[in-house]
Amino acid sequence: MKKIITTVGISLFANYQADEVRFAARSYASIDDPIKRTRNASAGDIYAIEYKPYTRNIIEKIEDNWFSCQGVPNHQASAEIASILKIVEAEPEEKFEVHLVSTDTLQSVLAAELIVRWFEKFPQPRLNKVLFQRQETGFETQKDSDYVVKDLRVESHKDYEKGFFNLMNCLTSCQNQVKKRKRI
Repeated sequence: MKKIITTVGISLFANYQADEVRFAARSYASIDDPIKRTRNASAGDIYAIEYKPYTRNIIEKIEDNWFSCQGVPNHQASAEIASILKIVEAEPEEKFEVHLVSTDTLQSVLAAELIVRWFEKFPQPRLNKVLFQRQETGFETQKDSDYVVKDLRVESHKDYEKGFFNLMNCLTSCQNQVKKRKRI
């Protein structure tokens, strides 16, 4: 079984907010306000009560209006979904397991969780698992998460540098998990 380890951005939300989607989709419901209000939130903020209504709103609208159109899966919902499907399609004899790695932002964590939900709703025969786990509430060091990269955000150069090194550690940890799973 082949493993895919991919980082998650926010293309899921950007694609949904694109003008051509906004004006063409009959069932479009805006997520502009909740996206704006969660823009600077860190990954740990996903547990904060003040963000719950915004995350719930985003989840509902994306699942209801963007995952599919008239029951047909939207393979272009995000760059990650489209890329994973292309990789799987390119190797018809292989089975795959996907590990999603998010940045230290609420939106990246939320996007990763929604991508997992998309693959749960539209299972792919040669895709065994799509794995992502939200960080614990006490997200102090990179050791607290195998899937969320601590400090990887663009608010400051210093944070980004720390985040880049944490990304390397996170990818190593993810790769070690893959090797551990292989032995089981």
